[in-house]
Amino acid sequence: MTTTAATWFYDNPEPIAYYLEERVNQTFWQARLTNIWLKCTRAEPPYRMAGDWREVPVEIEWVPNQAFTLFVPQDSDSGDLVRGVSRVLALKPAFSYTDGHGQQVTEWHVDGGAARWQEIQGKAAFGNLQRLSR
Repeated sequence: MTTTAATWFYDNPEPIAYYLEERVNQTFWQARLTNIWLKCTRAEPPYRMAGDWREVPVEIEWVPNQAFTLFVPQDSDSGDLVRGVSRVLALKPAFSYTDGHGQQVTEWHVDGGAARWQEIQGKAAFGNLQRLSR
């Protein structure tokens, strides 16, 4: 069976860690992000996975059909990964920022993220806030 983001992001997946790992990893590999490997750390919304991409630690979190968040170390070059996630989700990233834990964070929102944008603007915990799409 070919898997796509429709089986785990745009629909509610089964809350079984192994199934999530298989579906998400296969989807990324099919999108030519072959150097990524993720392990499920939370099998209920918000779902979480952690692993490595090109020897860079990566974490993802998502709420089905709402939002997807990518966390990478602040000093890493994650442009290819961000573009790959955008291909997988068929969605442009809404914004990016650095958090208080030294992470570069990129968020995708099905609804465009206007409410989340308002929520994080002006808060000291969110540095280098950039709107990427509207």
